[in-house]
Amino acid sequence: MRARVLIDEKPSYARGMKSTQKAANRLAALGAAKKQSIARKARATIALIVAKKDEIARDFYTIGRALVALDDKAVIAALGYKSFAALCDVELRMSAAQAARLMNVVKSFSERDAEQLTAAKATAIIDLAGAMGGKTTPRGADSASRHTCMTRAPSAKRFRRSVNQNREQELQ
Repeated sequence: MRARVLIDEKPSYARGMKSTQKAANRLAALGAAKKQSIARKARATIALIVAKKDEIARDFYTIGRALVALDDKAVIAALGYKSFAALCDVELRMSAAQAARLMNVVKSFSERDAEQLTAAKATAIIDLAGAMGGKTTPRGADSASRHTCMTRAPSAKRFRRSVNQNREQELQ
């Protein structure tokens, strides 16, 4: 009987290997759960960033419109400032140059067009129009060929073509 028991029993090192394998499996499962938890938190963070980026893209035009309203001598004086630049610096914690860029977008584009372009592209188009000189403005190009130029983000080439068409119409 004793011999039979010894044969049925597993050697002590085999029992240790089995428990080590179980521990390794538990550790791997715990690692996978931790990875999933980290990935879930990262996805939530990414969603937050995308939402805030979209919010900023929508709000730049609203901010520009509000800046246009504040850029009035009576408003500036009523608030006790000598200049719009001082108002921007102290109250808005924004440079006058940044405020001017946002106001130029409002003055040059409709809200719909500006949101499609984004602030950076709209500002670049305004700078391009200024560099091309004269009375040419993005609104001038907008009225000259609204559907070919401004319904989607225009390329510089398409914008130049639109500006040139507008100049030709002004000369006639």
